Amino acid sequence: MQTGLSLYTEKKIIHLNRTNSVEEISDDDDLQTVLRGSLRETPNMFISKQASGTMITTTVGTRGSSETLLVVTERDDRGTDFINVFSNPVEGNLIQRIPAYKPSSILSLDFGQRQTLLVFLEDETKIQVYEYKGIEGFQWKNSAEVSGSQLFLMSIPIHSQAKTTKVIGVVEDNKIKLIQSVMVGARFSDEEKCHLSL
Repeated sequence: MQTGLSLYTEKKIIHLNRTNSVEEISDDDDLQTVLRGSLRETPNMFISKQASGTMITTTVGTRGSSETLLVVTERDDRGTDFINVFSNPVEGNLIQRIPAYKPSSILSLDFGQRQTLLVFLEDETKIQVYEYKGIEGFQWKNSAEVSGSQLFLMSIPIHSQAKTTKVIGVVEDNKIKLIQSVMVGARFSDEEKCHLSL
């Protein structure tokens, strides 16, 4: 089984193929988790050498027809920067190029309600938010003037409830800013049942 773990160099992509399930080994007080498997190398003919090193995988679509995509930043000294979205980078299936200026630090947020957001820093001065819209790909949703050098995702507790909410952390110098997304409109729940009455 091929996992989502892949590394790339200028000339090759290295995939981890798991052959066994995760194995836990106990050494007295220490517990170690070991992934067993093999590595498979394929030529890297499609991920540009201008890729700045920011690369993530994200799952989009509904539960019945989900797809895993590879998202890679591409920065060029001539000022033509892009976020490249691949459905299969090994075969070169580039499905979308999002123009951006000095993109970095990509995050993917899945809200579990068929909504996937792609968030990245642009020129370390602005956060750009794109929403996955099926066959249309990622479409611009919003932006915010927030400066920072790195984004990260974390969950924090909400008030006194047992639930947690996802927030985006923005690192700027020696400060961390937390940003929470707010949904406009009625909240949709997968657990709700819809019936047609005649």
